[in-house]
Formats: sequence, C-alpha cells, structure tokens
Amino acid sequence: MELDSEKAITVILNRSITVSSDPAGANILLDGNPVGTAPVTLQIPADKTSCVLVAEMKNHSRYETTFNPQTSRDEIVVALQDLGPGNTTWILQPAKYGRPKLIPKLLPASEDTREPRKQQPEQVTSLDKTQLQIIDFIILDDSSIVATVLSQDKNDSMNLELVQFPSGQKTPEALTNGNFDFNPVLSADGKSLYFTSNRTGRLDLWSMELATKKMALVHSSDIVILNPAPRPNTQTILFTAINPAKLNEPQIWTYNANSKNAAPPEYFLDGAEPKWAPNAKQFTIVKNNPTQIWRLEFDGSLPTKISPGTKGVFAISPTWSPDSKRIAFATNLATPEKQDQADIWIMDADGKNLRQITTNPAFDDKPAFTPDGNHIVFRSNRGKYWNLWKIPLN
Repeated sequence: MELDSEKAITVILNRSITVSSDPAGANILLDGNPVGTAPVTLQIPADKTSCVLVAEMKNHSRYETTFNPQTSRDEIVVALQDLGPGNTTWILQPAKYGRPKLIPKLLPASEDTREPRKQQPEQVTSLDKTQLQIIDFIILDDSSIVATVLSQDKNDSMNLELVQFPSGQKTPEALTNGNFDFNPVLSADGKSLYFTSNRTGRLDLWSMELATKKMALVHSSDIVILNPAPRPNTQTILFTAINPAKLNEPQIWTYNANSKNAAPPEYFLDGAEPKWAPNAKQFTIVKNNPTQIWRLEFDGSLPTKISPGTKGVFAISPTWSPDSKRIAFATNLATPEKQDQADIWIMDADGKNLRQITTNPAFDDKPAFTPDGNHIVFRSNRGKYWNLWKIPLN
C-alpha cells in the first residue's frame, strides 16, 4: 500500500517533562503562564526548542531558567532557598518620595550558636514572629538598647520601627510604629535620639526626646539622609547623603543643628557610615570598591585606610571603644573566599593589633562596645534568626 503524500498527516508528539521542587509545592510557570504546583508534568510541543521555567514559593528564593525541551531530562528538580528570617537580609533602596523599597538578599544562617572558646556569647534579644530581624542598634549609657526592627504585619506589609530593650530584657518595648524609622543614634548631650524617617514622604532627619518620646523634624531636603553621626560635645552632625534620583556613590555631608534657622547641610567628603570617636578628635567612614574602613581627623584631613585589605576582603560596620583607642568592625578576613560570612574583629585606632573576636559560619556584624568597654554586642543570624549577642573581650 502506498501513502499519498498529498494526504499525509504530520503527527507532533508532546514532550512530557516532570517538574519537582524542593521543598514541594512551588508554583510553576512556563513561559509566563501558571501550570500548577510542583510536582507537575508539563506537556510541551516536540517542535519547541526554548522555554522559560519559573518556580515561586512564599518566603523562598525565586527560580528561573531557560531550557531546551528537546535536550532536557525527563525530570527537572528545582531547589529553592529558604528566605526565612535568619537566611535573609534586607537592602534598603531609597526613593525620592514615598516608602523606600526593601530588597531581600540571601545570607545563609548558621544553626550553631557556639564559639571555639571557653566563654560563649550570650543572646541579648529575642524577637517574636512578626519581628523579622534587627537592622541596627545603639547601646545607651544605662546599658539599654535602642534598635531598628524590621516587622511584618498581617497584610505582609513591612515597616522599620524603633524599639527599646531595657537592660537585661530580651523583648522590646515599641518607640515608633507604622513608618520607616531607622539608624538611631544618641545626640551629643545624651538626651535625645536622632534617626532617619519617612514621615514626611521622604527620608529626613528626625529627633526624639528620650524622657518624653516627643519627636521633631530636624531637617528635610531632596537628598536622602542616612547614618546620622553627632560629633560629641558639639552641634555638628555628619551623615550619609544619597541622591535618590541618581543613586550615585554615597557622600558624607555636614550639618549644624544648633537652631531652626541653621544653614543647609554641605558636602564634606566621599564615603558612608561616619562614626565619631568619643573624644571627637577623629572619625571613621566606609569607602567602596573595595569596601574598607578609613580614619580621618576631625576636619576631614589625613584620610588613612586602617582595615586589612586583600583580594576578596571587605570591612564594614566600624565602631569606637569608649576610650577612643580601639575600633571594632565586621570582616570576612578569615574567610576571604566567602562574601556571605563575616566575623567581629577589633584593632587599635591606627589599624594595628588585629584580633578576631567571633568565629562562626554565621554573618556577624554591627558591633558595639558596652559602656564599660568590656564586652561587644553584635548582630548575628546564628541560631537561624537575626538577634543581638554579647561576648566578653577578655
């Protein structure tokens, strides 16, 4: 029997590919169209040579890949990273107006909370389920802690709120709520807090009296104001300034807050995260490319890189000891091949006598000396949650 070529029928068989996810239950999309939850079997025309596969799951990383169904395996297993509280850090992306964006970044947590030393760190805080992590903090003279906490409400809306942990208390008391309030710092006279807030629709400088909790707008402008740093015994405030329209490299600006009619802030130098020594004679900043710590005189002169800098090493979060002789900071100096791990180190103010304080697979950062200078409090995602820990220096 001969087949009439004019009446021949072309049969195209679908290619069956099963997509599974770890953990199971991820929402699967093929070329932008939902096809079900994993595990799911895809029916793809045999003549198709390119497909985009996406897997999504709440509190997990998003997976996306382009593949050729003609050469693909019969089963694709998609592994999603847990973006739970301890495995995620959040990068604030400023906006000219309105609420800033919080961009999640994977930062694997460590289940182990221990240190390879006799004296173990003490957990200082314990957050509830709505409080995802501590962003930054300061220690007051009475050893209480004021911190920025990233919280999530029942509608999954995120806020940055100021809280206070009374000395010896692991659960916080609210100072602010419903806004983006962060970067708290103690005023030069010790009676107020300065902090960044979006209460006016942009990120401005605000103050709060510690005794009355009364808040006031200190300065508002088109630039984003971050990391305020009052110079001890003066009305001068340094801060990180960012132009949200350009999102260029951060700069340090200076502002005199002695009156309501104070002159506008002025550009001082390039860098970020200014921190004054308690004696007001010097300050540190962080510069990028590579991310390292620099020390300067009070007038911005004699810039000197003091953190150890080799390929792959970053140094962040500098803070001064109460006697202005030492600086604590976070770095991956011990593990330069890993950008998702950091430990706490200390050094003399001139960069000498480096000493590693913490050794843990977690990400330890934001160190602060206790008022007596005998301990360091730091932020860490050890134990799979972001909390504050305290470790002795002896």
